[in-house]
Amino acid sequence: MKSLSVFLLYVFATVGVAQAAGSGAGTGAPDCAVIQSSPQLDACVHKHWVAAEAELAAGFGAYRQRIKTLYAADAELGKKLLDKVQQAHSAWLTFRDANCRVEAFEIEEGTPAYVTTLENCLIRMNAERFDVLKKLP
Repeated sequence: MKSLSVFLLYVFATVGVAQAAGSGAGTGAPDCAVIQSSPQLDACVHKHWVAAEAELAAGFGAYRQRIKTLYAADAELGKKLLDKVQQAHSAWLTFRDANCRVEAFEIEEGTPAYVTTLENCLIRMNAERFDVLKKLP
């Protein structure tokens, strides 16, 4: 059962990454256009995880700037909103990390499969959070 779960996670991860990835030929980055090996998959997922972390941080920064602009007439109220959103975001990060560890639970910690499964989950959840940040007031 555990082996089947690991295999299915790799299949789903491979399909998702291969569809979303572009070519990194000539840049020193992994070529993610066509995944042909587990190490290549691991490198591509890691590359996309790094990008997803940066995108989420940029999205949160853009949200902060939007609130400062929207609440320019009442900066104190804007600060209260930002404080509440920051608290929620911190709680969400804790939830995200714990949730992704649960998703990777059946895989031996520290193995490439565990790291790739964890990072794949983080990528997905970051995208979901990024969408939420865009919709917040």
